[in-house]
Amino acid sequence: MSDEWKNKTILLIDDEEMMHELTQAFLEKVGYRCIFAFSGREGLQRLLKENPDLVLLDYFLPDMDGATVYDEMLSNSEYESCRETPVIMLTARNRDPIVQSNLLEKGVSAFLHKPFGLRELKNVIENVFIIYDIQRRNKLLTQEIQQTNDYLELVLNSAPVAIFSTDKDGNILRANPSFTQYIRNCDSCIGRTILSLDILENKEIMDNIEGVLKQGSPFELKNIELLSPTENRVSINFRCVPLYQNNQISGCLGIIEDITESEKRAYEFYTLTQIGQAMQSTLDLDILLHLILTSITAGCALSFSRAMIFLLDSEQNLLVGRMGVGPSSSADAHRIWSTLDQDANMSLVDFLEKYGKRKPDTDDEFNKLVQSISLPLERQQCVLVETVRKGLPFRVKTPDLEIDVCCQEIYQKLQLEEFVSVPLISEDKVIGIIVADNLYSEKPLDESRVTLLTLCANQATQAVERTNTYKNIAEQKAALERALKELRRTQNQLIHSEHLAAVGKMAAHVAHEIRNPLVTIGGFAQSMLKSTKTYEDLQEMASIIANEVRRLEKILYNVLDFSRVPKPNFQWSNLNEVIRNVCLLIEKEISTAHIHCIKSLDDSIPEFYFDPEQIKQVLLNILRNAIQSLNEKEGAVTIKSRYVSAQEIEMQISDTGSGVRRDMLENIFNPFFSTRPDGTGLGLAITQQIINDHGGLIRAESELGEGTTFYLTLPLRTHPPTNGTYTILTEDDKEELLHF
Repeated sequence: MSDEWKNKTILLIDDEEMMHELTQAFLEKVGYRCIFAFSGREGLQRLLKENPDLVLLDYFLPDMDGATVYDEMLSNSEYESCRETPVIMLTARNRDPIVQSNLLEKGVSAFLHKPFGLRELKNVIENVFIIYDIQRRNKLLTQEIQQTNDYLELVLNSAPVAIFSTDKDGNILRANPSFTQYIRNCDSCIGRTILSLDILENKEIMDNIEGVLKQGSPFELKNIELLSPTENRVSINFRCVPLYQNNQISGCLGIIEDITESEKRAYEFYTLTQIGQAMQSTLDLDILLHLILTSITAGCALSFSRAMIFLLDSEQNLLVGRMGVGPSSSADAHRIWSTLDQDANMSLVDFLEKYGKRKPDTDDEFNKLVQSISLPLERQQCVLVETVRKGLPFRVKTPDLEIDVCCQEIYQKLQLEEFVSVPLISEDKVIGIIVADNLYSEKPLDESRVTLLTLCANQATQAVERTNTYKNIAEQKAALERALKELRRTQNQLIHSEHLAAVGKMAAHVAHEIRNPLVTIGGFAQSMLKSTKTYEDLQEMASIIANEVRRLEKILYNVLDFSRVPKPNFQWSNLNEVIRNVCLLIEKEISTAHIHCIKSLDDSIPEFYFDPEQIKQVLLNILRNAIQSLNEKEGAVTIKSRYVSAQEIEMQISDTGSGVRRDMLENIFNPFFSTRPDGTGLGLAITQQIINDHGGLIRAESELGEGTTFYLTLPLRTHPPTNGTYTILTEDDKEELLHF
């Protein structure tokens, strides 16, 4: 049971006292706290008072049934705080699928039908807690997504530019309030076509929008004059791009920027919008950081010469250089800027797509220089550290500062002269800083660009946090999936082990009961054979008796063998050598049956810890089954070994025999199940037990008339198990058991 579920409170509402006693004893043993109620009314009272983590609710109660109790929990405002509490419905009689379906639709977590096993109860409770936890996380994630959507809607409606979108025919689907200032004689533009002249009253704009909708050709018109509904002339920049759905043009998105009074502010917003959208396109942290720094240094964006990101290492109390974008020397700067001159007319979106959405080059000198920087946070008189401590941006010139000696060395290493340092703040906590300057360009730091950098830093922080959140969610999801897989595997092994334990007890009892009759029958049969050699009929009967006794002794021997399967004696051994030895042991059987034995062994498998004698027994069991499956007809048996990973190897044993029907295949590992009339049905059960004891898995695939393949996996142990070495049951031990 997961530690996070320990000491959780479970309320059992049931009118049977014995049920309370059994449930309390078992659940408290496995770590839960139990409280009880004997009626629906009492249960509702305990629910309010105790606020349990889970409710076990009997369907049939003396005062009200479980469905009524659950309806009360859902509908009565008094129990509003308990509505999310998971409920498992217990029932001994009512298995009406409609009733169950209705309750499940209302929110009941699971049904348990009496009588049920305590282990089944434990598994269902744990599964409900897992599902409840996943649902809770999903609900929180849904709320976060809704909040993000609301925030984006708020941004759209608050944007200082006009934004609209249309369908493929040009009909307006969405438009923010700023767009309405360009509309005449219309309270609402939704549903109207953007192509009508009474919307914007500019033929050049209409012709270009029509080109977007028909050919998918984006456009940007600058300094277009329009007459507003208030008869004022306004200058705008108009940009329109196509929208695609299933590779077909589904409409267009348009942005109108009023540059009459705030051209620069509108341009900055546009720049931040494009950068923000680009940040939303990746969840890879390295690509995201490179995209952020490229946005800061792009000439069509913030146009700083160099940009660096330092992230906070709280455990080490350090500010660590994470990534840098920019030239490492004057010659490098000249080379880079000469190359970028070829893309002078490239849009910001295209620029970021080409240069930003990738990881930095591994041999980039400036990036390696930044990554070599590590700054202790206890340093004094250091602007970088002060940015973290105060959570405020700084714009400084190095010659004007009194600098700590250590920081002085770092400034000289990075050639920091005049620069700006901006914090990355998430939930009132600084997680890092961005440092930017104009080294090599000799341009002064523009105040508007510094302001824009601060706004960009806010977007960058959100993007980094989103990336980290996604990574954490992905890791948690993977961990939950692994835990669920392991839980199912453990459950299956537990069921199988309990089955085998019961069979073992039965086998010991059977062996004890049939021993004496076998001895008596065998003795008399041998006496009859000795004294009646001249009487052929009597001798034939005695021979049959003797043969049957030997058959019963064989069954007894196998049953005892199965009931006392020893734990593995792990030894440092070579698996391929064991396979070769087994093939030698059955070589005569195979050649006599005219069967071809094909070996394909992977020599890359190293030696590791396993029990060679038990694995030999496993291989012999499967190979002899394969020989018998061929039924004296020519065919082939193939044995393969394969190195899967540093943790696992695999063996495959295939035959071209008669195969097994699909409805029988799932039972072949069950004790005493056999497809042969003379089989004991214990060979594959023992085989599975051995593989399980090794920590491995075995499964089979078969097609009737085409053959069977067994897949066996074993862990590649480099050390013996910590629970010690086990003693192997010798042949003398088995013989002694026959006479206990």
